[in-house]
Amino acid sequence: MATKKEREQQERQQRQQFLRQLKAKISLAFRNGGTRYTHFLDPAQRKLAEEFIREQRMRFTFFGGYDDAQRVIAAIYSGDRPSTDVWPMVCVRAEWSRFAARPHWRDFVKAEKALGLPEDCFGDVVVGKLDAYLMVERDVAKVVMEKLAKAGKTPLTLSEAPDGIPMELRSPQGVIKRVSVSSLRLDDLSAVAWGLKPEEVKPLIQEGRVCVNCLPTLELDAKIRPGDVYSCPPFGKVRLLTEEGPNRARMLRVNLFIYANN
Repeated sequence: MATKKEREQQERQQRQQFLRQLKAKISLAFRNGGTRYTHFLDPAQRKLAEEFIREQRMRFTFFGGYDDAQRVIAAIYSGDRPSTDVWPMVCVRAEWSRFAARPHWRDFVKAEKALGLPEDCFGDVVVGKLDAYLMVERDVAKVVMEKLAKAGKTPLTLSEAPDGIPMELRSPQGVIKRVSVSSLRLDDLSAVAWGLKPEEVKPLIQEGRVCVNCLPTLELDAKIRPGDVYSCPPFGKVRLLTEEGPNRARMLRVNLFIYANN
């Protein structure tokens, strides 16, 4: 496992490369007019992009296929704001038999990674009862529909969804889980929510794979407050709803919202 210094150096290099690519798109939009699009950005990249593009005094907007999408594409433009129907993304619908096991969000994330395509080609995944909707870049949509045959052990039938993600699936879906924890530390809550051992959670956080409120957090003892959302592909996303105080065993009783569809 990489040391903290090595991780920080790698993060700096990735940040510099990202900003160089972003600057090139800004220059093209400024010189040639029209609109230039990024690949899908995670929440941390979105924040970085927003700050950098503002400094360059260019117009920009974000879209991920639906309002409140976690992964989005940035459009940088010098003329009119682009309409959402021209963005370089496609909504792919994945269906499965009602007799098959319902795949989870993490099954789709693993299946996408197994295709060997760049991670930034993929946006959000929203899972319903008998189908799921995957936001992907237009350039790779055909490959995804041809090769993504299963999510977990469940066979899939894929097709383009021209109307996008149904409205009823755009709001958060999931279950409330009432648990007891020793503290509101990120490592304690992550272990409980995802059914992991402390030694399994530690490297996930230290490698920057766990986000709190959409931003990577490297501190194991980061305090999670009611309303905070923490996530880690492929385990999913969790919101701390309430803290009810200690029980007789002096453990804190908390309510977690475990997202089921994204």
